[in-house]
Amino acid sequence: LDVLGLCVTQDGRRVPSEPLPVVSQDDFLKRCDEHGKGVFSRIIEFARRRSMSINWGAKGFSMGVEVDGTRVVVCYAYPPAAVFKQTLYTALRDRAGIERKTRASAETIDRLRDAAEATGLFAPAGHELKCPIDRAFTDDEVDALVAWCESVAIAIVGHGAKASEQ
Repeated sequence: LDVLGLCVTQDGRRVPSEPLPVVSQDDFLKRCDEHGKGVFSRIIEFARRRSMSINWGAKGFSMGVEVDGTRVVVCYAYPPAAVFKQTLYTALRDRAGIERKTRASAETIDRLRDAAEATGLFAPAGHELKCPIDRAFTDDEVDALVAWCESVAIAIVGHGAKASEQ
């Protein structure tokens, strides 16, 4: 695939590729082990209670907040068979996340990162953090993940979207 998402043939021709099928919540949870089902079910339920958006992809989902007509991603979730393994990834500095899509300051983003690290559940993953779900999480640990997601959502709404570039 090239940068436009087109397949490049051996002779250099670009042809559109077929999009991968999107998983459903049921399909996603079936792909997760018992540890992932417990964590991701609670995160999905939290998102629904807070009227946050869940966008399903070919492997997992992103959870986001709509603010000023812009969707800002809070985190990404992946099943065990994904390249990232069964993991919750932050979207603090992601192209669809708070740094790029909102007016949040660098200090706010650093504070959210520090709060994620303070849970003891996240590890560095490039510019982001990842929470591997490779064991049973306690209710307190899942509560900490949900609380962190909520703090990101509150920051997104509080800072508002960046002005769209016309």
